[in-house]
Amino acid sequence: MAGEDGVAAAIPADLIHWAGWATGLDSTLQSKGDLLDIAITALARSAPDPSILAIGAGDYVGAQVMQFAARNQGTDRWVGQVGWAFYHAGTKGLPPGLVRGSEQDFLNSIVTTTDSQLGSTVGGDPTLDVAPIPPDLGRRRAWWSALSEADRQLYLQIAPADVAYLATAQELAAAGFASLRDVYVRQSFIDAGIDPSLWNPDNGLKANDTIVRAVYAYYQHLWDSNHDLQWAGMAKLAGATVYGGLQDLYVMSQLPRDAVLQLAISGHPLAELALLLGSHEVTYFEDTFLKMQKNIFLDLAWMHTAYMHGGMDAINALNRGGFITGDTYLAWQDISSGVPSRVAQAGMLLLHREQFDVLQGLYDQMRSRGWIEGRLFTDFLSDNAHSPIPGGKDFRDVVGTHFDLFSIGPLHVGWETGDVTNFNDRWKWITRDMLPRYEKLLQNTPYAEQVIDTQLSVRAQQFRELPWLHVDGY
Repeated sequence: MAGEDGVAAAIPADLIHWAGWATGLDSTLQSKGDLLDIAITALARSAPDPSILAIGAGDYVGAQVMQFAARNQGTDRWVGQVGWAFYHAGTKGLPPGLVRGSEQDFLNSIVTTTDSQLGSTVGGDPTLDVAPIPPDLGRRRAWWSALSEADRQLYLQIAPADVAYLATAQELAAAGFASLRDVYVRQSFIDAGIDPSLWNPDNGLKANDTIVRAVYAYYQHLWDSNHDLQWAGMAKLAGATVYGGLQDLYVMSQLPRDAVLQLAISGHPLAELALLLGSHEVTYFEDTFLKMQKNIFLDLAWMHTAYMHGGMDAINALNRGGFITGDTYLAWQDISSGVPSRVAQAGMLLLHREQFDVLQGLYDQMRSRGWIEGRLFTDFLSDNAHSPIPGGKDFRDVVGTHFDLFSIGPLHVGWETGDVTNFNDRWKWITRDMLPRYEKLLQNTPYAEQVIDTQLSVRAQQFRELPWLHVDGY
């Protein structure tokens, strides 16, 4: 606050933390503006009847949203600079050791200074100023080296994802981050527009629906921004099968038992299964798929976020810190190379990580659920696993499925030719049919963009077992 006598007072940490929160919202708004124009482009590509919907150049408002967010970001960063100016005013002339040892006390105490002192340090509101961080990744290291320690802390507060890979572990700790990975995990939530405190798979699809859709929208945004991020494009495609399945499971868990019985009598396999399992078990499998989706995001999204904000320099820094190693680091080197064969190899390496390291444990739990429940559900899953790739073959047509002549508890008499929850069987399906078809799809860029950019809920309808049946909008 400022008085008529030109004296200003504030708590530095309040301004600094507000700036960090606000610039995060600015980043989210910019990404949403980008997605808005992508959606308008996809709509225009669908050739709507101009007498009903005519799309002109003025309809591409996403760029205006992004410009608005960029201007706001200048102001919001300036607020953070003001906070640090108050901090420096409050610690001016004090011994450095005392300042370092009591930094949090100084940050969280009221500091009084004059308007002229603040103005000489940070200037006026830079509403129209260009962001001070060099957009050219190649120039950032030299720019960072020339900054004072105080300025480095400033940028780590207001735009951490763009500079964190240039900072030392001590600088990151001083800025409140547990590690370099922590920076990009936090940023991945911001960029995807997700509040992690609201993400609880145990609460089911209805409570998590907005987040589920935001995850796949972020994967789409990643691929739209850089077509070499092939894993992200395939993840968006796969989202349609997952989301369609989640909707079916939710509907089955909410229908009255007599309605499920009528569907089962009519010969719908999912209803027959739901009748056997009961709504409690159906909900368990729904929640497990939601856990799978969250685990994939937590494992792979932050790496993509780091690459988007800092390129290969950020990936290399994460490698030096031990956060991205082995085949995963090789995958990012392949992506950065831009060589088509290496980019495709990278997509396969990241997909292998997802399927084996992230998902297999939950698939095993699903398969072994209860005395017979898990076996019934995963056999159904194997027989009804559809390829998310246009023109792709179903699991049973590539690997085969499990057939029982009869079952008594864990004893099965019959033959088994494939199990989608078994990694080797699932990987055979992926490598023999899914990946080759995906690579062929990517060769036709306009068609690939059309399919990958199709709204999740629209494409998910193709993969529903009961597409005409809806409960609570699902």
